[in-house]
Amino acid sequence: MEMLHIGRNSAYSILKDGLIKTIKVGKKYIIPKKSVIDFLESAG
Repeated sequence: MEMLHIGRNSAYSILKDGLIKTIKVGKKYIIPKKSVIDFLESAG
């Protein structure tokens, strides 16, 4: 949310759609910084 400057609902929507690769541990998402960078490069 902080890196993309978006709200919580938008962030969860992106994660649910699989646009950013994550690791889910229990209920917590772990998002590697590289995944966010890759997402931004593909969107631009």
